[in-house]
Amino acid sequence: MKKIVLLIITILIIHTNMKAQTWYALANGTSDYTYTVCADTNLNMMYAGGAFVIANGLTSNFAAKWNGSVWDNLGMDMGSNYSMIGTSDTVKSYCVYNNTLYVGGKFLQAEGFTAKHIAKYNGVDFSNVGTGTNRDVLAMAVYNGDLYAGGKFDSAGGVSCNHIAKWDGTSWTPVGSGLNNEVRALYVWNNNLYAGGLFDSAGTVACSRIAKWDGSNWTALGTGITTDTSMTNQGLTAAVNAIGSYGNELFVGGMFHTAGGNADTNLAKWNGTFWSGIGTFGNNTGDYVGSICTYLGNLFVGGSFITANADTVHNIAKWDGNLITDLLHGSNGPIVSMTVMGGALFVGGHFTGVGTINAFNVARWAEPAGINEINDNISVSIYPNPANESIQIIINDRSSLVKIKDVLGNTILSTYDRNLSVKNLAQGIYMVEISNAKGIQKMVKFIKI
Repeated sequence: MKKIVLLIITILIIHTNMKAQTWYALANGTSDYTYTVCADTNLNMMYAGGAFVIANGLTSNFAAKWNGSVWDNLGMDMGSNYSMIGTSDTVKSYCVYNNTLYVGGKFLQAEGFTAKHIAKYNGVDFSNVGTGTNRDVLAMAVYNGDLYAGGKFDSAGGVSCNHIAKWDGTSWTPVGSGLNNEVRALYVWNNNLYAGGLFDSAGTVACSRIAKWDGSNWTALGTGITTDTSMTNQGLTAAVNAIGSYGNELFVGGMFHTAGGNADTNLAKWNGTFWSGIGTFGNNTGDYVGSICTYLGNLFVGGSFITANADTVHNIAKWDGNLITDLLHGSNGPIVSMTVMGGALFVGGHFTGVGTINAFNVARWAEPAGINEINDNISVSIYPNPANESIQIIINDRSSLVKIKDVLGNTILSTYDRNLSVKNLAQGIYMVEISNAKGIQKMVKFIKI
């Protein structure tokens, strides 16, 4: 009798969890392509940017914000004619730096100010970022206390900066010799900055589509991402569109068939020494991976692809470290950006439906973290502590975000990973901040020796 009761309870739990995994629309969404979504966890705000002029019926001119319940614009007009309507101007990237939202893309003005391809927003008004760049800003990331921007430009603040530049809050400076072609993705992992795009060199260093910056020098990741014969015959060239991490490995997504000489279609991983893959993401000409994100201990991959390996997934898939699964029929169009906020995964792209519901160019995916995985009390332990090479963070809450901060409160690393390399950190005292989906936080001291 007890076995029957337990079986029934187990079935009910599984059924409940399956029902709880679902898609949600964000009201009426946006009116056109959403190229970027970005979470400001301090304000509990999700920002969307793209080619749209309307967000849920509200004039938004390519930049809008969602507070969990309603849409609002950023109180601005951008573009050569202020309104952007009828122009080709777009917002392509966001980044929160020093508690300020930075907006990158293709535009020349913001609220009447000259703001060439990059602007900053303080929650009320926009202002310029120096004299900006001479072409599109496509990606941004914070590294070692500075804002890094990448894109199509070769000048920032009037200084020669080949496709990547650094902003310290006052002025622009180049990043070494830069890169010789477009930068589409920037990501910080294990205390290094990684850039991805269309380039094949950084100064005299050969680095095909992906490169690492350690604060002083550029280095390659093996032979990188290369264009193979089949792509050449189709008139295509390899590109990296997205970079992320999962476990102790760096993941790279884009349009390619070869990584480090291995046959890997559109997604590959780098362990610091070798390239390998987890499957084939897309089988058709023009298929690509456009976004990578970690959520509730799983890796999520978005883009334009119908299949992952032999499974039908429709433009987004989940990998748990072993199996690739779909997200209730995915979306009916490309997903090119993802972010996590408030215990949910937000996606942006060019679609009119997700799962079985209507959702326009932006949507939210939520699933249960599991029994007792989102806790009112966070239990944390760090091992070893003190440490020199790496640490393991053991948390009783899989939804928790981990931030490593220095004694001044500056965030050095923000991740959902639990096994972290600390070998490049300077010796001293750091704080590990843990925050879960309920907004509960806990701080634990960590000593680097």
